Amino acid sequence: MNSQLLISGKAKIDSPFSPFNIFYGSHRDRRLDLLMALHKGKNPGRLGHDNSQLSKDLDLLLQADLVKKKGHNFYPSFFMVLAEETQFIPGIAREIAQGFFSPIQDWFSEIRNRLNKLSLGEDHQWEDLDLIVIGYYLLTRNRRLITNSLKEIPANTPPERAGGQYYFQVIQTDYPEFLGKFRERGEQVGNYYCGLFGIQAGEKQRAFPPLGFFPLYKQLGVARGEKLAKEVLAAYREFYFSGVEPPEDIIPFLENLLLLDSEKKPQVPFLTRTDGEILESLGQELGKKIGLYFSGYSSSLLNAFYSLPASDYSSFSEFYDWFYHLMVDNCLEMLWEQGLISFPAGDSQPFISFLGASE
Repeated sequence: MNSQLLISGKAKIDSPFSPFNIFYGSHRDRRLDLLMALHKGKNPGRLGHDNSQLSKDLDLLLQADLVKKKGHNFYPSFFMVLAEETQFIPGIAREIAQGFFSPIQDWFSEIRNRLNKLSLGEDHQWEDLDLIVIGYYLLTRNRRLITNSLKEIPANTPPERAGGQYYFQVIQTDYPEFLGKFRERGEQVGNYYCGLFGIQAGEKQRAFPPLGFFPLYKQLGVARGEKLAKEVLAAYREFYFSGVEPPEDIIPFLENLLLLDSEKKPQVPFLTRTDGEILESLGQELGKKIGLYFSGYSSSLLNAFYSLPASDYSSFSEFYDWFYHLMVDNCLEMLWEQGLISFPAGDSQPFISFLGASE
């Protein structure tokens, strides 16, 4: 059974107390065994590991703020769910996802009207953006607006830990429905934002920006790589909207980043600053409606939290940071089942938006 480590926020990669270093290599399983024993209230000395090493592990986890002492006992300081505790999770996540789904379904014609106002290139239609707009712009970016309607408002800021400011969860499972399939990854490069929204898998998505820029940074250095990335994005923007042929030395980068298809046509939707304003307005209006409907599920959400053993030692906000993604996943699945949105063949939709002061 795999133990999945989920991190959101900003962990200090170089810190000895970051989860990247603590659970690196051969230490991973032993330290996870220790945390699982603490989660179950068991004596770590009975794990069969070297006691002196376990003592060092415990001290490190305490310094990293991943373990806390309560009386004479030690507990994880984050949310942990073991395989035997997950049986009801898919059902409750799907039930609560109705709080997202119903207002989106009711408002879908208006969503389509707004999408038709976007300045997409001639090779793209609003269907190219339905997963991004609903999954990312409405549900992910508007999370704070949506959850402010709950009676018990979760903290939106990850806790400060010695290894950074981040949420941390360990979910023991082999199944993606317990992890949150749909996630957004993005990076700002100058006046441009490069994002991906969709299922976290596949070779192709690692070639798209922003992930496709990392080999460039590694090869040329961050400063030179970022300078070239800005030039590539500017050339793509001009080609996308005005048909201006990119410089010959830029074309190979556009192809390597999968921004052009085999026929040299733009492949990735590009959103202008005005488009962003339209989507922001849509999110504000619909986010409030989702929040009002979602608030009716507050008791179900709290019951889900308190039914899990980790609620005895962890915070609701750390649970919510994990569980929110499961509700979004189920909402998107419901929309797909109703034929309101479609999933792209590659499971992820890349997009680029322009954040500059002028168009």
